Amino acid sequence: MKFHARRLIWFVIGDVDKEDLSSPPENYVEQRLVLCVHDEMTAQAHNSPVKSWVFEDQHSLRKKGAGCGIHQSDIICLTVGWLKDASQTLEYGKNYEGYWNGEVFIKQIREKIIPAFEAAHGAGHQALVVVDNSQGHSAYAEDALLVSRMNVNPGGKQG
Repeated sequence: MKFHARRLIWFVIGDVDKEDLSSPPENYVEQRLVLCVHDEMTAQAHNSPVKSWVFEDQHSLRKKGAGCGIHQSDIICLTVGWLKDASQTLEYGKNYEGYWNGEVFIKQIREKIIPAFEAAHGAGHQALVVVDNSQGHSAYAEDALLVSRMNVNPGGKQG
């Protein structure tokens, strides 16, 4: 992050609408960096506490298993805030859209985050996307050499 600090857009402390221009860019060829933070959350049906509101003469009926869930992935940009057009919602569970993984994240970056960022900033700016260490962000090329895809004994095809 320290390496990128010289290209990051900074704002005046106490005035979030005014860009700090006290240290101009070293050159005008490199694009300005805009910090964008990515995060996701999940919510699941029937995942509430044991307490519920019922009439005095009735019993609370609870589902036996976990219900369907929803996964929300969003990005917040330092300059314009929440990039609504970059948002990705995924319903997961039995007979739904599958689960959040690296391929879905890459698709969101290509098809939603980059176009939404470019629409908000135009030319001359580049997104510096910060993601957490979620397993869903792990994606590898199909021909990547991973230990989990390698043979234990010599010979044969890897992967």
